[in-house]
Amino acid sequence: MTVNTGYSNTLFEPPANFSDRIDQLEEQAVTQARLLLQVELGFALMEYLELDDEPITIVWAILSGIFIKHPRLENLSQGKKRAIANCRQIVPFSSRFNWLNALRDYICHVPES
Repeated sequence: MTVNTGYSNTLFEPPANFSDRIDQLEEQAVTQARLLLQVELGFALMEYLELDDEPITIVWAILSGIFIKHPRLENLSQGKKRAIANCRQIVPFSSRFNWLNALRDYICHVPES
């Protein structure tokens, strides 16, 4: 079985549990499963970095790699730096408008519970 991971433009392959979760959601007829997980991963990263009280637009700024003078970003642990680097490979929203468009799509496709 050939799996289309959607990451043909990078040398990175997402973790198996990420791809497995996309497959599970698609089997449940969830539309835009990859987008939903990518946006949720951006949210989870902000929570891990203790930036979940910042505006939602901080995600693209962190993923873009631009310098941000912020007290919580000045002395990041190696684990947090690694989390940002890993997230940059999986979440392709490092520009402001890509992130805002992803949020709009997320709102339209998030499953109701």
